Amino acid sequence: MLSLLKIFRGDGSAAEAGNPRPARPAEDRRLDIRHDFTGRSVRLFVGIVPFGIHMKTLSCKGASGLTDAPVVKGQIVGLELDADQYATARICWIRRSLVGLAFFEPLDFSWLSALHARHQRGRSL
Repeated sequence: MLSLLKIFRGDGSAAEAGNPRPARPAEDRRLDIRHDFTGRSVRLFVGIVPFGIHMKTLSCKGASGLTDAPVVKGQIVGLELDADQYATARICWIRRSLVGLAFFEPLDFSWLSALHARHQRGRSL
């Protein structure tokens, strides 16, 4: 009987009683618009030890990518995004070798747009 019970939420939709809040799509959980940086490798610092990270996406507020660095959720790391651009981030999630990072200070949007345009030109050659 309980499984037939519906719970109505404020947005007008209903969910099963066993799962009152289904997971939202990733696009709804994003803090900022992500840009595709597949193929770009940057340095990731765990303490003072450099590792590589193969970028997947980058936004003003965070990034994701593949790395073999020994990191754990909540750990603070550094990223060398370009010759003159560094960012400090916290590991938000880990799925095997794929990690999600949240920057402590957002990146400048105009700088990120220029970097993304440069990256796209390099991929089209």
